[in-house]
Amino acid sequence: MNQVELPPSDDAQASLLSLATSVHESLEFEDLGTSYMAHISKLVRASAYGFYLVQPETGRPQRVAVQGGVERFVTRWEQEGYAKDPLLSYTAHTLEPVHDAQLFSMSEWQRQPLRKSLTMRRLVRMLEAPLTWEGRPVGSLCFTRGPDEPPFSEQDMGVLRFVSAHMRAAVGNALELQRARESRALAEGALQIVGAALVLSDERGSIKFANRHAEAIMNYCTAASPKSTELLAALNDNLARITEGGEPTAVSVVRLGRYAEQVGASLLLRSVRVPTLEGTVATFLYEQLEHAPDFTYLASLLTPRELEVLELVAQGMTNKEIARRMFVSANTVKYHMKRLFQTFQVGSRGELLAKAQALKGTADTI
Repeated sequence: MNQVELPPSDDAQASLLSLATSVHESLEFEDLGTSYMAHISKLVRASAYGFYLVQPETGRPQRVAVQGGVERFVTRWEQEGYAKDPLLSYTAHTLEPVHDAQLFSMSEWQRQPLRKSLTMRRLVRMLEAPLTWEGRPVGSLCFTRGPDEPPFSEQDMGVLRFVSAHMRAAVGNALELQRARESRALAEGALQIVGAALVLSDERGSIKFANRHAEAIMNYCTAASPKSTELLAALNDNLARITEGGEPTAVSVVRLGRYAEQVGASLLLRSVRVPTLEGTVATFLYEQLEHAPDFTYLASLLTPRELEVLELVAQGMTNKEIARRMFVSANTVKYHMKRLFQTFQVGSRGELLAKAQALKGTADTI
């Protein structure tokens, strides 16, 4: 944090410390906005105050809290004026606070396109400071004064640097909480996948939970005791690769052979850590068809991921189903499909499978 000289008055120093304490106790953005507005007017004199986040998809400002100002001008800035705001552009590139008088004379400031965008007769004085997280701008603090009022001072800038440092930390904490909640929601959603056989275990392989589908498969394998041993061995192998090898996911296959009267001819086990449950691994069990094509003879031509996609295409899966099976995005599957089409010089899935099967034994000739 930059070292700044605190304002000489005891009241100002007390207000700075009070703001710092208050915002660090606020983990929700609504509470953070309330805490910030309760203190900032005692530290920086302005006619209007704004606290915004940046929408990642559009770059538009998302209002957290606004105090003072004329609502129609504030709304116009939020809807379109921000795109023509030279101070906002400056702070986004430099990650430093700035006020209008630092960059423009008053006549130059009044000629800025922002004035027409806001439909103001005279453009107000402005001071803006970026809020950053993980090295990128994620929000801003905004201040305005009337056009006939004096510009913001170096003392205002010094106070704002102190305030911004604490607001950056508080915003980071709130975003971390938001990210954790989203991760938890994703994990909980994965656990509720309809029709998926799911096993939750600890990192030592002790099974803590299995849904009905998984229980049916494990009970069937238990009845065929050698396969029960193979299933547990495959599970433990996946866990070792995740916990000891540091792999994000791990895949194993258990061949069921003549025991495949009630389930597919083999089981594919895909294991992944549960991000919000420390020490817990989720393993999905997928039944595979007995006569699913074996494309291992193409291993010298395709990457392991491309080979896996090709085998799932042969099982009749859509891109969405393949993405769910492989724990990747639909765009990643599209990329692999494009590579497969290019490798085999085909334009459809049917042509792809026909050529892949026809090349058995002659894979090196492609």
